[in-house]
Amino acid sequence: MMPRAAYPLLGLAVGLLCAAVAAQDNGAAATDAPAQPTAAAAFDDAARSPESVKKGEARFAEVAKAYRSAPTLTDTIKIAVVTPMGPQNEQIELAFGKGTDMKLDVQGMKITSVNNELFVQIDEVSTEKYVGVPIKDGDIPGTLEGVAAGFNLPLPHMGFRFGKTDEDFMKGMTAASLDGLKVGGFREVDGGQEILFEAANGTGVAHVDGKSGLLESYIVDFRPFGAPEGMNFTLNFDFSPVAAEALATPIAFDPGTRKRVATLDEMMQKLQVGDPAPTFTLKTSTGEDVSLADLKGKVVVLDFWATWCGPCRKGLPLVSEFAKWASESGTPVVVYGVNVWEDQEKDAAKRTEQATKFWTEQKFAFPTLLDLDDKVAGEYGPNGIPTTFIIDAQGRIAKVHTGFDPEMVETLKKDVQAIIQAQG
Repeated sequence: MMPRAAYPLLGLAVGLLCAAVAAQDNGAAATDAPAQPTAAAAFDDAARSPESVKKGEARFAEVAKAYRSAPTLTDTIKIAVVTPMGPQNEQIELAFGKGTDMKLDVQGMKITSVNNELFVQIDEVSTEKYVGVPIKDGDIPGTLEGVAAGFNLPLPHMGFRFGKTDEDFMKGMTAASLDGLKVGGFREVDGGQEILFEAANGTGVAHVDGKSGLLESYIVDFRPFGAPEGMNFTLNFDFSPVAAEALATPIAFDPGTRKRVATLDEMMQKLQVGDPAPTFTLKTSTGEDVSLADLKGKVVVLDFWATWCGPCRKGLPLVSEFAKWASESGTPVVVYGVNVWEDQEKDAAKRTEQATKFWTEQKFAFPTLLDLDDKVAGEYGPNGIPTTFIIDAQGRIAKVHTGFDPEMVETLKKDVQAIIQAQG
């Protein structure tokens, strides 16, 4: 799928990536900055010896166990991000109940896990909807990945609490920044121990409380992949973990008046199944007027696309194959492309010429409409393109498909046949 706009920040990990990209645009500032000693510099040869590495691995296993064995756990996590572009600060409130119960609050986003279900609220995206899904096999990180591909919070807690393998535990220590991470050293310090983690692009130093076995701090020094030499970032995590037999406030979720959806895409999607399809009148590439109101009583398929969109170019031939099947089989459905989001600097005539030239060359088996001012796109609000809306005979949204689907022909056939059958 080609997004109209990037997803909002899904936790600090994405924010750090955005900061890295921004900083790369100002490489001179990073290159000119004097090199600073990292936390790893405190580890001498003895602290990095094979014997010390084994001690570090053993202590790390004990830390992971301490997080898993705590009946409940709360933590206020303060994160200071030092970048060539200046400092950034964030605070995360985190609570773990028994089983898979969990609550996390960061950057206006709330993630709640209770009664074997996972809920996500992001006010910046929608104050009318929330994501709600069953937790799969007790795997909260995996369930989050299903809600939003690539979702990864840069915190060790998730891996410690819900992980099942050493790899799961180590993944949390990457801070969504370090690649190929492994224990590289160990040393005793006042009140506890420090474990050194080494990666291809940086290091991490975790301070472990000697009594509780929980983390007090974690300092990550790294260079983002693709960034020039000298562009280094530091993440300072300050933890305040408290283990207890029970939480002072039990974890609960109240959706209020928000509507439940299954994915972040659906949360971002303006129109939902069952909503009235916004009416419009647009011209085709051959100059004919088409009004959605005139099509009421028929099933309508609208495929939003643009000439610059690679996934659209792959998907349009499949929609064309479906349109040809519908025509030859006598299935009562009409199919239109809707050209949107072309170069805003081009006037209507140039946009028309560009879209028409492409459409004519492809010889598709269905016509396209031209949304020259992107007004219809604004009313339908696709998250990205291609997006295909199926409208039933009553003029309601019946199905929404976003992104390229190699099985689109069969998908559309099944959807349309089911809609027609349901309408009698």
